[in-house]
Amino acid sequence: IMSNLGGRPGISAAVVDSTGTVLAAPADQGSMIGHPLDTIPLLSGIADKALSSKEPEGSLSFTAADGSKRALSFARIAGTESRLIISIDEAKVSAAINREIRTAYLQLAFVCVFVLLGALIAAEKLIIQPIEIIASMAKRFGQGDWSARATRKSLPSEFVPLARAFNAMAAQLRQRERDLVATNDRLTVIASIDMLSGLANRRGFQSRLDFEWMKAEQHASDLSLLMIDVDHFKLFNDTYGHPEGDACLSRLGETLAGIAAEATGFAARYGGEEFCLLLPNTGAARALEVSEMVRAEVQKLAIPHSTSSYQTVTVSVGFSCTKPNEPQRSADLIEAADAALYSAKHRGRNAVVEHGFVRPTDSAVALAS
Repeated sequence: IMSNLGGRPGISAAVVDSTGTVLAAPADQGSMIGHPLDTIPLLSGIADKALSSKEPEGSLSFTAADGSKRALSFARIAGTESRLIISIDEAKVSAAINREIRTAYLQLAFVCVFVLLGALIAAEKLIIQPIEIIASMAKRFGQGDWSARATRKSLPSEFVPLARAFNAMAAQLRQRERDLVATNDRLTVIASIDMLSGLANRRGFQSRLDFEWMKAEQHASDLSLLMIDVDHFKLFNDTYGHPEGDACLSRLGETLAGIAAEATGFAARYGGEEFCLLLPNTGAARALEVSEMVRAEVQKLAIPHSTSSYQTVTVSVGFSCTKPNEPQRSADLIEAADAALYSAKHRGRNAVVEHGFVRPTDSAVALAS
């Protein structure tokens, strides 16, 4: 018992006989053995209280001579008059307990910090990073980038179904965008094509004219335009009916498409029975040759036209040639070629007339030759 009680701060223990002499004590308090209890400064206050008690055992509290508060317990050893006395200094014992409590709290705090750090790292890897990956994909989707994909290796298994759904959605949206672009391209083409003749319509012609005008202006090259009108087409419709009229325009469209390909030009239906042929990098001499080719090829089709003096469908052609420059406009080229066409029709039709280019201050009809 003495060995177990030794070395503990604030705890004193001794076995004393009936006279108060110390018979046994812990090893660190061995100097007390053989001395009366009341001669030992540390235990002098204990002697009277423990030995004067008639009870075989008991506990009590008192203030020692040094002012420390102590708790005293004693018990008679069976078959003897000796007693085991244990005295505890409450302040020292409490201080030791408080130190142990503080140490335990610090250890608990360290454990909590490590657990929290582990939880944060796990949350970062298992929750935050996957959410950031999915959010980044959604952001790229919002910017129109359908190539964003989430790989299984970068996500925990719980997020794989969500990532797979995002990937599938991205693939569908990308395909839908491609289909939409293709549809828009087809609509753009359809919007620029005359379905009857198979040539470009007036909108498509204007777009091509603006492009070729700018190109010719940059390279200081020639640009020629042929305006072509079917002679007495109203009479043709009245005589043969509109279905035959449509068939006639369709054959003329095929003929002009072939000539445009041969002359490296661009043919279009300008409106009604009027067509046009744009010839980039083409001077007046070549434009005249192409104009005569158009007139002759149409007449060779030999489409019956009983109300025409030629008995077949013919066309009148007016053309103009210029080198585009800053004061001029593409509309002036159309106006000049149209004035030449007007002159060709007044000269008996089935004819070709050249027109000098209309300058901004000139009159279109006045310059017709």
